[in-house]
Amino acid sequence: LPEQMRRMNDIGALMEQRLPGLPDHHILLVNRQHPLVEALLNLESGSVVIADGASSPSHQLAVDLAQHLYDLARLAVGGLEPTELGGFQARATMLMSSLLQRGT
Repeated sequence: LPEQMRRMNDIGALMEQRLPGLPDHHILLVNRQHPLVEALLNLESGSVVIADGASSPSHQLAVDLAQHLYDLARLAVGGLEPTELGGFQARATMLMSSLLQRGT
C-alpha cells in the first residue's frame, strides 16, 4: 500500500471506519543482493527431491523463512491486520523451534 493511502486507512481505522475504495493489494520489492535473500536462495538451491514427494528439510526451512521475511515486511509498514498477528506469532515460534532443532 502506498504510504499516503496506508495513513488514510489508519486514520479511518482510528475513527472506527474504513475508508471506501482503498485497495487491499500491495507491492513487495525484493533486493536480491541483500545477504538474507542471498542466503535464502542458497538454502533453497541446496534442497533435494525426496522419493515420496515430500519436501526436503532445506526446502521447508526456505519456505518458512521466506514467509517470515514477508510477514516482517508487512509488519514494518502496518500491513498485518490484527487478526493475522496470531498466525504470525505461531509461525515465528515454529520457525524458531525448527532452527533450534537444526542447530543441535
